[in-house]
Amino acid sequence: MGAKLKSKSGRALLGRLKRRADRLREAVDGVEVVAGFVKGKSSADSIFKAYMNEFGHEGPMFGKGWAKTVPRPFMAQSRPYVQERVHSACELFSARNLKQSMDNIGQAMTQGIEESLISDKFEKLRDSTVRIKGHNTILVESGEMYDNVRSEVRRAK
Repeated sequence: MGAKLKSKSGRALLGRLKRRADRLREAVDGVEVVAGFVKGKSSADSIFKAYMNEFGHEGPMFGKGWAKTVPRPFMAQSRPYVQERVHSACELFSARNLKQSMDNIGQAMTQGIEESLISDKFEKLRDSTVRIKGHNTILVESGEMYDNVRSEVRRAK
């Protein structure tokens, strides 16, 4: 079972649709949406902290002592959060307002990463870490890193 479109000008309609699709493809060709800790938009300190948390590190911790931390791959684990939010943003995608639609996708990606940051899907902090930090909230010291998750629509490199 299927549907048919009959029209004396069916070829003309298909031609117009193809031209519109081609214009849309040209508009987005070479454009990318990135999210996370974006150079030039996120602070260098937050980029450094994000890297240390994602991959783990050994060294000074919050200026309060020396520690060896386990990796807490919040970026890698953000994929399902990001996919869910981007899927919803894509449903609202508008060729008429391409820039806003791309910005909305970037915001959806940012929210997915933030959601991963505050999830509890990480190894618990050691008692010594809790004593140094003064609390047991994983991946949060001051909230600066969370506040520096950004997105950007830009020409693909």
